[in-house]
Amino acid sequence: MSRAALDYSLRRVFRVEPAGLEDNPALGLIAGLYRIRRGVWRPIAVWHGQPLDPDSGEELDRSPRWQVLYCGRLLWDHSLVWPACWANPIDRDEYIYLIERMNYARAHDPRDPFGKPSSRIDLLNCSPPSF
Repeated sequence: MSRAALDYSLRRVFRVEPAGLEDNPALGLIAGLYRIRRGVWRPIAVWHGQPLDPDSGEELDRSPRWQVLYCGRLLWDHSLVWPACWANPIDRDEYIYLIERMNYARAHDPRDPFGKPSSRIDLLNCSPPSF
């Protein structure tokens, strides 16, 4: 039985390197307000700054880092939402509307999909839309 005359050390010559940040902005975080579709639109805020205290929400005296708020809650792993939300930037008014819509649904209609940010929409149990 003979072996192939292929030198596997030459493989790195043909390797395609990933695009840099200047070519693809989705690879690095960009500060701003975004939305992501998880059943319904969910608000996301991304910024680089001092970390927030999880209990009081005040800035801590620590080194700056990337912060991600998903539906008003701090996410420790930004890779859960980042590549999917960068194509949907929103303005401040829409971000505030989505947060207030979520808080209203939590307080007044527990079956509303906006009130449950971490669960799927249950079409057999959710309230019908009102127009």
